[in-house]
Amino acid sequence: MVNKLSLADQVEFEGLLTRNQLLSFYQSLDAYIHASEGETICYSIMEAQACGLPILASDVEGINNVISEYTGGLLYKNSAKDMATKISTLLDSEEQFYGYKKQSREAAVTNFTNFNNAALLYSKLS
Repeated sequence: MVNKLSLADQVEFEGLLTRNQLLSFYQSLDAYIHASEGETICYSIMEAQACGLPILASDVEGINNVISEYTGGLLYKNSAKDMATKISTLLDSEEQFYGYKKQSREAAVTNFTNFNNAALLYSKLS
């Protein structure tokens, strides 16, 4: 598809990354965009939040119960138009952009420790 749309000079497929390479990859990003039809537990979003990245993600179950404007992210309907609108929203204000970065990291620190994950899972099963 990339070649068909003549995007080879704009799209790079990283392939399988080691943990250290993955960390470096996340740290090289300005924001993390996640397109999905649905998720259970999305580790890539949690990893991106741990790196303090603003998150733009599909408004689907498994994501919309974790990502919000209060946890450093924006949700979009699965359309190119809505995704582009939300990217513009994120980039409209430098202050807002850095606010999302801060909220994203804070959400990861607050919600994604071993203790918190176990407690959260237990509370949902009870």
